[in-house]
Amino acid sequence: MDAAIVPAGTIRDSFFQGDITVTDAFRVSSLGIGADKMPGYPLISIYLTGKELKAVCEVDASVTPLMNEAQLFISGMQYTFNPNRLIFNKVIDSNLVKTHKLTDVITKEYLEEIQDDKLYRVVAGLYSAQMLSVVGEKSFGLLKIEPKTRDGLPVTDYENEIIYEYKGGIKSEVKEWYALVSYLKSFDKVDGISEIPAYYQEIQGRKNVEDEHSIAAILSSPNHIAFMLYGIILVLVAIIVLIVRLLLRLRKKRR
Repeated sequence: MDAAIVPAGTIRDSFFQGDITVTDAFRVSSLGIGADKMPGYPLISIYLTGKELKAVCEVDASVTPLMNEAQLFISGMQYTFNPNRLIFNKVIDSNLVKTHKLTDVITKEYLEEIQDDKLYRVVAGLYSAQMLSVVGEKSFGLLKIEPKTRDGLPVTDYENEIIYEYKGGIKSEVKEWYALVSYLKSFDKVDGISEIPAYYQEIQGRKNVEDEHSIAAILSSPNHIAFMLYGIILVLVAIIVLIVRLLLRLRKKRR
């Protein structure tokens, strides 16, 4: 897996200091139902191109100020954005966050450049993954995110991409809430109880805001969307200039 995505709109509760029960974890990701008719959306595995992964970051940077529910929490990625830049062109830089195992207990993180044409595996809840394809509609076609199968073909039936686990010969969907429970249980134990590491009390630097107001910071490194909008603005300015010049010529002739 290269990245995992969870939108704020599907997070239904928070954890507070103290004991965390299975019920608490279920409340956090309690939405939906799967193909098995059991509570909770299942996790699914999809593939996005590097260009689409970058677009996911742009959705978070550009749409979140307009709709809080669209805020995305993305594991496995790091990106920097400038909120003063043009909408859908706010992201300055984005990378994958990879882990290198130095010893059995020590790991080191490093950044990996995203290749636009490469397919990357992304895990998300069933509902969240389906909503990714709606991004293009909501952005008036400016951003395009089309979930794909591992073969690079557009997903036509999301239930075919559900992640399953097999225990005792029984096949069952991996629910979002169950994945969360399993992750909490995976932490080191103290007196037989898993403890959430202090690591999670710190800012991880996954989303970095570069609040620059200079012209260079706002206009530098434009993407195709910015080029298109700048082009439209230049055409409009040129039309206005032509109209003004024609009006001035007509005025001179009348004199």
